Amino acid sequence: MNEQDIIGGVIENELLSRASKLYHYTTGRGLEGILEGNMLWATHARDLNDSQELLEFQGHLARAEAALTRRVIEEEFDKWPKLRRAAKKYRSLDEMAEKLSSELINNISSLAFHDKSHITCLDAFILSFCSHDTGTYEEKNGLLSQWRAYSGGGG
Repeated sequence: MNEQDIIGGVIENELLSRASKLYHYTTGRGLEGILEGNMLWATHARDLNDSQELLEFQGHLARAEAALTRRVIEEEFDKWPKLRRAAKKYRSLDEMAEKLSSELINNISSLAFHDKSHITCLDAFILSFCSHDTGTYEEKNGLLSQWRAYSGGGG
């Protein structure tokens, strides 16, 4: 499984399974650019105005990775004595998968986004979407905080 499969799994399992629609809040000029160019532009990770978005994605990615890790552990458990010995440090295989996945994603995130030397191995770009629960005020009208952030006073 490659990184595109993992990211696709995160999108499918973590986002689309809970929301039938995704929303992208932008400025009026941003919307014009999307419609004129028929494309969305992403922001470089270092230029985000809200690093919380990265932390939330990191959590989704860690959960998806944990499920993948759990499957690999189950498939390989009987074949690898070292794996069986390592598993004794954990209360369960779920805990083992969660800890290993969390550590992996935290290390990748640290290298990609938080390295103090500003040398990163990834050139990461971010495109953010929101989802709203079906039948809610937000689904019908949007999220007020996002409208305020991106409307530029233009309504």
